[in-house]
Amino acid sequence: MIYSKIMSETLRAIPATVEPDGTVTLNQSLRLAHRSQAVVTVMIESDGTNLAQVSESALGKDWNRQEEDEAWSALQDPK
Repeated sequence: MIYSKIMSETLRAIPATVEPDGTVTLNQSLRLAHRSQAVVTVMIESDGTNLAQVSESALGKDWNRQEEDEAWSALQDPK
């Protein structure tokens, strides 16, 4: 409980834009009492085509098994 309180008081997510050259621009103003460290998490945007194709292949190996069909059979419409 104490850990989560400390983390909620010390970590703050700030939306930002990262340019191809690495320049980071915060999407809102931020005032700090002193110099602080930051961690930048970059969310690579794509049209989703490649991700969907890779996911289909990887997930298909697991989803297209007899055990999966049996596990979900109770939720399928009767024919």
